[in-house]
Amino acid sequence: MKPLVIQLLGFARSGKDWTASQFKAYFESQGKSVEIMSYAAPMKRIAATLFDISLEQLDVAKNNPATYPIYCGEYGRVYIETDFRQFLQRIGNDAIKPIFGDNVWAKLAKANIDKSTADIIIMPDCRFTVELNEVGGTTVRIINNSLPPPMNHPSELELLDYVTHYSLDNTDHSLTSEDIETIAQRILNGM
Repeated sequence: MKPLVIQLLGFARSGKDWTASQFKAYFESQGKSVEIMSYAAPMKRIAATLFDISLEQLDVAKNNPATYPIYCGEYGRVYIETDFRQFLQRIGNDAIKPIFGDNVWAKLAKANIDKSTADIIIMPDCRFTVELNEVGGTTVRIINNSLPPPMNHPSELELLDYVTHYSLDNTDHSLTSEDIETIAQRILNGM
């Protein structure tokens, strides 16, 4: 049986990862097996390997808009100074897609979904139409009105006008849990 796929859309730092963890907890409380997958996971592994940092360090750095000096090599010289979120965008869109195709990350995700034995797969980082077309599933837009305007990058803007199945206001995520449960129940009832 194919898993139910839930794709979360929203701007950077809108709370998609947090929402995915909340959905996962709810679905598991209902006896469902759940896996959170990410389109960006391969890019993150590349960046972490390149800069000899852990995935946890990379996640901390990508959620902080500061520019970081990255040191590499035995002499500790500065290799690059970057905002990690922009660096990941450049790897994913400017370096890899022109060689392997616009759907490279979606194809990798689809292959992982097809191998999964989970009842539900949550993709917290859907950013492109090609991902929606390749993977499909139920879509939930995460809204956070406390954020500054999004970056002027296709990964932030391409799905701006896409009409999702559900939307979730996560401006104050302490008030969001009840809405997550309501949406999760509706998704399960539609299985």
